Amino acid sequence: MSRLLEQNSLVFRSLLGLVALASMFVLLISPSKSVDAHANQINSIPSPNSELETSPNRVVIWYSEPIEKSFSVVTVINSAAERVDLDDSTRDPSEPSAMSVGLPELENGTYTVVWKNLSSVDGHKVIGSFVFAVGEPLSAAAQITAVEQPLLQTVADPWLRWLVFLSAAIVIGGLSFELLIVVPVVYGSSSKDSWQSAGTAASNAWSKVAAISLVVLIFSMLGQLLQQASVLSGNSAFAPDLFAPDLKVIKSVAFDSGWGRLWTYRLVAVIGIGILFFCRKAVGNRW
Repeated sequence: MSRLLEQNSLVFRSLLGLVALASMFVLLISPSKSVDAHANQINSIPSPNSELETSPNRVVIWYSEPIEKSFSVVTVINSAAERVDLDDSTRDPSEPSAMSVGLPELENGTYTVVWKNLSSVDGHKVIGSFVFAVGEPLSAAAQITAVEQPLLQTVADPWLRWLVFLSAAIVIGGLSFELLIVVPVVYGSSSKDSWQSAGTAASNAWSKVAAISLVVLIFSMLGQLLQQASVLSGNSAFAPDLFAPDLKVIKSVAFDSGWGRLWTYRLVAVIGIGILFFCRKAVGNRW
């Protein structure tokens, strides 16, 4: 009877390890492109600092990465800082890295195009602008030079990333150790009592470390979501008022962006691992 229980425990532990490792694979999925590139402007019509004889009917901007439609916009203002576009800014459905906005017949003058976008690759927000002139030369004072975008969105960004990676690595390492070493040693047909005791002690020690790592992982991921929402809403990261007026922003970030959907899949995977972990601990205590 005890041998049957041991076999059942072995099967359960092995299943736990396989499912958890598969979930961690989902957790560590990262975009195929560099996460530091951002969706920078690479081309536009009209081009920056251009002088046009006639008014364009639309401004089109191409970026270096696909962008999120819900969090990207292009506006055009005149020299009096008045908005003159048709407020129909949209992403090209056939080309996710292009965005445009319609224009009425513009009077002669200098106009500034202001854009902001959210990359669907790395989830980074980028803001930029350029000018063009209609029916008159563009003065040197009106020209805008491109500003280099910051590598990190906030000071907390690298800390949150490393907390996520390190805590996930600890859980993955612990699961691999238990699945590949502890389980065969404790439940192997030729296992010795001393090996079983050592394996059980190692398993118990890992359980404590894994529980702490899972908690750190969940809170770090929640911190990433709040950071993303705060960047998009313009608030300071982790500001107290983030929880009240910007709940819609948090929800929109989590479900309406590529970054947010991947974050949601990861969170579900982590929660699943946590459930399996505590089920395994409960079964282990019974057996």
